[in-house]
Amino acid sequence: MLANAEAIPTHKFLKGKRMTAVFKFIPDTSEELSIEVGDAITIVEVFDDGSWMCEGTKE
Repeated sequence: MLANAEAIPTHKFLKGKRMTAVFKFIPDTSEELSIEVGDAITIVEVFDDGSWMCEGTKE
C-alpha cells in the first residue's frame, strides 16, 4: 500500500457505462424521469462530488 497515494475516484470510470438500475429513483421535479429497478441505464455525465446523470430505457 502506498502511503502518499491519492484515492482513485472510481465514479469517474462510470461515464459511458451501460448497466441495470438496482434502486428506484423518484425525481424531485417534473423535468426528471423516474427510474425503476431493472431499467437499462447509461451513465452520460459524472460530477466531481460523485453524483452522476444517466439516460434510461425500459427493457
